[in-house]
Amino acid sequence: GAVSVGVGGAISYVNFLWLKRAVDYIVLNGGQGEVGRWVRLQYIGRYALIGLGLYVTIRFTLLDLALLLAGVFSYVLAVLLECFFEIGRSLFRVDQNGRT
Repeated sequence: GAVSVGVGGAISYVNFLWLKRAVDYIVLNGGQGEVGRWVRLQYIGRYALIGLGLYVTIRFTLLDLALLLAGVFSYVLAVLLECFFEIGRSLFRVDQNGRT
């Protein structure tokens, strides 16, 4: 089970990293430059990586599908929790005089 969650988490990490690179490239460089082809391949490759992981899991039953998906969604959960934490922290921010 731990291997399934770990593989799902690794797939999710690579997916997040490649998405971040694509967004940074578009926002910071305006989508211009030679790196564009590599970023496009990474952006499309994210979905291929998830699909390949799911295919291997279903076809060869090496890993538990539910636990693999739990690992894939672990980054989504982490980002949502961080968003809620930051929103809550900003709502109850204490100023320099100690007032909330």
